[in-house]
Amino acid sequence: GDWSSDVCSSDLKEAVGGASDVFTLARQAEQVLRTKMPHLSAAYYELDAGRWTARVWSDDLPPKLAAAVQAGVPADTLNFAQAHDTQAEVFVDGWDAAANHLPGASEFGAAAFLPLVVGGQVRSVFAAGTQQSPRWSEREKALIRAVTRGLQVTLERTEHLRQLEEERAALDAFVQFAEASSHVADPQELAERATAVLSTTLDVHASFLTLQGQQWVGQVFSESVGAD
Repeated sequence: GDWSSDVCSSDLKEAVGGASDVFTLARQAEQVLRTKMPHLSAAYYELDAGRWTARVWSDDLPPKLAAAVQAGVPADTLNFAQAHDTQAEVFVDGWDAAANHLPGASEFGAAAFLPLVVGGQVRSVFAAGTQQSPRWSEREKALIRAVTRGLQVTLERTEHLRQLEEERAALDAFVQFAEASSHVADPQELAERATAVLSTTLDVHASFLTLQGQQWVGQVFSESVGAD
């Protein structure tokens, strides 16, 4: 691959190491980008309650702009929505900050919005900008793509590990229930043991209901679920 892909992939792997916190990973991606090209600014956004909200941003942003990206912009904001809906990178020359609800970012001549897709869904967007020129160079684009690709792969791996942990916990719960219930025949006692195992091993709320006439009536509840 090109120099930037090779360099950034190895740099990001080294920086990320065993980190699993998403914001830590995003911070490291931003730092790798700015180490290679200090004139670039970057931010990591998540879609939260209908707004693209910055969770991580480079420390070169002026205080007012940093406050604005933390407050977020509406979900349908032009370039964010393009990246989200197409699940494809959006590099904009002659970027219009006001049209993206960020008038305080008018100093940026070019901007980029790269969606991070995990499990087939866009969970977040990695954005970058430059104040040096109204046009992206191919070298800058390659670097931003490489950093985002490294972050994407790491987020996918983190999600995969989380799913494996959930599956392992579910299997442990089943094994515990099977061992504890091998000699139990009473349905009520079986239900009590099942809800207890579920609530302790999977940290979920559980209840056991029986149909009485036309109504489902709760018989057994985990401790975190009230009988009402």
